[in-house]
Amino acid sequence: MVPSNTQKFALRGLRCAACVAKVEQALEQLDGVTQIQIHLGNRTAVIEGEVPAEAIQTQIAHLGFQATPLDTQAQEEAFRAQEASAHRHHLYITLYALGQGVVLMALMLMGLLPELTQAHWPSQSLWLGIALLSLSVIWLSGKHFYRGAWFALRQGYASMDTLIALGTGSAWIYSTLVSLNPTWFPEAGRHPYFEAVVWILGLVNLGQWLEHKARGRASQAIRALMTLQPEQASLLLKDGQEQKIALASVQVGDKVRVRPGERIPADGIIKEGYGHLDESMLTGEPLAISKTQNDWVYAGTLNQTGSLVMQVRKVGEDTALAEIIRQVEQAQASKPEIARLADRISRIFVPVVVILALFSGALWWWLTEFQYAMTVTLSVLVIACPCALGLATPISLQVGVGLAAQRGVMFRRGDALQGLAEVDVLVMDKTGTLTQGTPQLVAWQDTQGVCLFDRQNSVALTETQATLLADIASLEQHSEHALAVALVKAAQARALVLTSDVTDVQIEAGLGVSARVRGQQYWIGQPQWILEMTEQEAFPPTWAENFTTWSQRGETCIAVACKSAQAPMPHLTALLAFADEVRPEAKQMIQEMRTLGKKLVMLTGDQQVTAESVAAYLGIDQVYAQVSPQEKQVYIQQLQKQGCKVAMIGDGINDAPALAQADVGIAMGTGTHIALEAADVALMRDNLYAVKEAVIIARESLRNIKQNLTGAFIYNIIGIPIAAGILFPLTGGLLNPAWASAAMALSSLTVVTNANRLHLSIRPHL
Repeated sequence: MVPSNTQKFALRGLRCAACVAKVEQALEQLDGVTQIQIHLGNRTAVIEGEVPAEAIQTQIAHLGFQATPLDTQAQEEAFRAQEASAHRHHLYITLYALGQGVVLMALMLMGLLPELTQAHWPSQSLWLGIALLSLSVIWLSGKHFYRGAWFALRQGYASMDTLIALGTGSAWIYSTLVSLNPTWFPEAGRHPYFEAVVWILGLVNLGQWLEHKARGRASQAIRALMTLQPEQASLLLKDGQEQKIALASVQVGDKVRVRPGERIPADGIIKEGYGHLDESMLTGEPLAISKTQNDWVYAGTLNQTGSLVMQVRKVGEDTALAEIIRQVEQAQASKPEIARLADRISRIFVPVVVILALFSGALWWWLTEFQYAMTVTLSVLVIACPCALGLATPISLQVGVGLAAQRGVMFRRGDALQGLAEVDVLVMDKTGTLTQGTPQLVAWQDTQGVCLFDRQNSVALTETQATLLADIASLEQHSEHALAVALVKAAQARALVLTSDVTDVQIEAGLGVSARVRGQQYWIGQPQWILEMTEQEAFPPTWAENFTTWSQRGETCIAVACKSAQAPMPHLTALLAFADEVRPEAKQMIQEMRTLGKKLVMLTGDQQVTAESVAAYLGIDQVYAQVSPQEKQVYIQQLQKQGCKVAMIGDGINDAPALAQADVGIAMGTGTHIALEAADVALMRDNLYAVKEAVIIARESLRNIKQNLTGAFIYNIIGIPIAAGILFPLTGGLLNPAWASAAMALSSLTVVTNANRLHLSIRPHL
C-alpha cells in the first residue's frame, strides 16, 4: 500500500545534475519533508513527508520547473499524453531550427551572403533580416533554454541552460551589432554568427529529442508493467448475471469471472474453477502455474486456460503489481555512491566551464584577433556537456533495475545494485533458501521406539503419539517456520484436532519455543537446547544413533520435552526428523557463483552434521551451524571488519537481522514478510537462478555506469581543450561552434544509447 505521506511528481524542464541539486535543496527547506528522490533519467520526483502537494509544486515552480502530480493511474495516463504531445512539438521546433541552419549554410557555401568588411546598407539589411529570422529560432526553438537560464540566475546557480543561453545569446547580440554597424568592431571581427546560433539550437534540440526517445526505451519495463491490467472486469451480480465494469469500479469483496485469455483485474482468491496462469510479469518464470480454489491470483497475470471466479481482496495501489511498480521506481530514483560522486562534480562543472570559456576567449583576443576569440568562447560554452555526466548513472540504473524486475528480481534500493556488483562473499541460509523450504516429517523416536513416515503420511500412530503430535502442532500452528508448518500438515493429514488452548508461549530465538498446551508444558526445538532443559548430557544410545544417522542424511532433527503438573523436571519425550529436499538448481547455482569469484558460506540454525551434509553435496566452502539470528549478524559484521563486501540470502524471520546487517540482503520471494522488509533485493520467483541473474544484472549495470561516466569525462577532457583551440598549431583552424553543439548533443545521446545496450548484453537464464 502506498504510504499516505508519499507523493510522486513529474518534473518538466529538468536537464542536468545542477538542476536536480537545486530542486533537492529547495525541497529540503520545506517543513515536513523527510525524504527526496529525484530521477534525472525519467524526470520524476518521489517525496515523503507531511507536506501539501501545492507547497511542493509552488517551491519547484519558483525554480522555473513544473511539477505534475502522478499519484493516480489517471494522472499518469494524462501526463503521458501531454508528454507525447510535447515530444511532437519538440520535433517541430527542432526541424524549424535545422531548416534555417541548412538554408544559411547553403547560402554561405554558394557565396550568396555578402561580407561585412565595411558599412554597406544593402548588405547590412540582408544580415539584419537574417538576424530577425534567427531571433525567431531563439524564440521558438530556444526560449526554454533561456527561461531555464534566467531562473537559474535568479536562484544563484548555473546549469546546462546557462551554457546554451550564454553561447547563443552572446553570439546573436554580437552578430546583430556587427550587422547594424560593422565599423564598431575590428576588421577581423566583422563576421556574423547567425548560422552558429541556429545550428547550436537545432542540434541541441535534436539531441534532446533523440535522447527522449532513447529514455523511453530505457523505461519500457515500467510502462510494460503499467499496461498489464485490463480496462474492464466481468462482475458477478447476486442473481448470477455478469456485468462488464471499469477496472476502477472493482471493489474489495466483489466476485469476478476471468475467462481464458483474460488478465486478472485485481489481487484475490479463487472461489470457483481453475486456471493455468502466466505469472512471468511477477516472477520472471516463463511456465504457467496451475491455480485452483483458495489459491491467490494477482492483478495483471494472464489466465491461459480454464475459467475461474475470484473474490477480490486487493485493488488499485494495494495490489502486488502496483507494489512492484513502486519498488522499481524508487530503486531507479535512489542514488548509488558512484552517482553521488558524479553529482558533486556536475554541480561545479558549469561555473568552471564559463570561467574557462571567458579565459580562453580573452587569451585568444590578446594573442590574435577578436574573431578567433569569439569562436573559441562560443565553442567552449556549447561543447561542454553536463548532461552526459548527469545522465551517466540514472539512465543505466533505470535500465538495469527495469530489466531485473522483468526477470523477477526486485531491487528495493538503487545503491543495492552497486553493492551487489561489488560483493565478494555470498552468505546463505539453508532451510528455504538452499532447500525447498517444505520439509516433511519422516521419522519419530520416542520411548515406544522408532516410527518412519512415508510421503503420503499413511503410517498409523499410537494414541499417545497422536496426542503428542496434536499438542505440539497446536503449539506451532501460528508459526511461519518451515518445520512448524510441516508439523501442522502432518497433524492435519491424520485428521488430528488442534486446540486453541495454548498459553504462556515463549520463543527462544534460534533455539525453540515453549508453551502450555491443554495444561501440559512443552518445549520443542534444537536437540541440544532440549537436552539442557532436561538436564541430560546426551541422548539415550538408540536415540543418539538415530540422531546421527538422520543428520548424516541431511535431515533436520528437533526434540520435544514435556512436564506434567506432578513432575518436578521436564523429561525427554520425542526426537523428530524432517527431510527437506535440496533445490534442484542449487548445486549449479553454487558452481556458477564460484566461477564468478564469490566466496560461499552457509549460516544455519540447523545441526552441524545436517548442515555439513548439505554443504558437502552442494560444494559450499564454509559451514557455520547451530547459530542464532544474533550470531548470524555478528558473523557478517566480522566479515565486514575484514574488508569483505557481504551479501546474505535468506527467507525466514531468523534471517532478518543478518539481511539488514549485510551490505546487500537478498530475500527469497517465498520468504516471510519480515525477511522481505529487511532485504535490499527480493527474488519474486522461487528459484535460485534468480540470484545469479541479480548478480549479473548488477555487474553489467555497474560496468555500464562506469563506461558512461568514463566516456562523459573523456569527452569533456578532450572536447573542451579542442574547443579552446589546442589543436590550432597543428590544424591551423578552430572548431566551429555548430560542430561543437553537435558534439555536445552526441555525447548525451551516446550515454543513453550505451545504457540501452544493456537490453542486449544481459540475457535471461534459460
